[in-house]
Amino acid sequence: MKIIVVANSKGGVAKTTTTLVLAEYLSAKKSYGVLTIDLDQQSGISKLLVRGFRTGHNKIVKDGKTVDHYFMGAIDAETPANLSNFISKNVNQIRSNTGTAPGRMLLISSASDVDDIARELQVAVEVSGEDIEVSEQNKELSSTYQNRARNISEVFRRDLYAMAAADKIDFVLIDTPSGRPFLSDVALWTADLILIPVTPEFLPVTETGRFIELLGKKEDAVGAKFPTPYVLFTRVQNSNRPMIDSVVGGMIEPKIAKRCEFMESRVVQKEEYNINPLVASVVFEERYPSALKAIATLGNELLRLTGDGNPAR
Repeated sequence: MKIIVVANSKGGVAKTTTTLVLAEYLSAKKSYGVLTIDLDQQSGISKLLVRGFRTGHNKIVKDGKTVDHYFMGAIDAETPANLSNFISKNVNQIRSNTGTAPGRMLLISSASDVDDIARELQVAVEVSGEDIEVSEQNKELSSTYQNRARNISEVFRRDLYAMAAADKIDFVLIDTPSGRPFLSDVALWTADLILIPVTPEFLPVTETGRFIELLGKKEDAVGAKFPTPYVLFTRVQNSNRPMIDSVVGGMIEPKIAKRCEFMESRVVQKEEYNINPLVASVVFEERYPSALKAIATLGNELLRLTGDGNPAR
């Protein structure tokens, strides 16, 4: 099993779209068992993938089967939480038009209060034996904060592997929110591969450079290393390709060029994806050739990077 975390503190860079198309490609086209975990309080993927659209997701929230409840149980309960109990198995079946038998798509949903519960998992930052008020960024870069995130990530990773064996999961894809909430750091410490989508525009590129720089500072705080982050350019059009060349060449935001790797794949402008909230599925049809090609190229590149060729089953 491989854990892929899709992350960027900058919003609007197609994190959720990237997670969704990758999950469906690996499942429908490659016959893998895929678990998608939604850490975003907006619950975009959760509402798209659960049958019944909004009503289906509301029932999951009401039943307490969301990711925030897992984390509270996993850390605070005397009996370890069983991650499998939080899986939504009423996720839309993904049909393949290639003759390949579809794999399995499972989901652990988010909820609107996931950030509130994430804050409860944090501990106070102590300096010289006293609790003091510090900026959120300084707190985030402290060894206390990052060690707390790493400790929770170890529990999370252990439970993911136990669940993968029981539920035949080959890939876990984690969609993280914008900003820098605590559970995003937990996910990053859990990752086998970090994928950072960014649109080739000045502000997103600049913010992504800061995000990558902060990853290095978090590593320094605890003397540990994240997996190498891979930058993926999204919403690519002919008009913004020169920006990509400038970033890769280090002419703009050299912090990105020095601290990460670049995906060879490019994700085309998202209007080319037929993401239909009524059927809650990306429809893989030949009338979207550029989208199909981009998804396939990205999916196959990820398989090479993670060392997976065929499902283990």
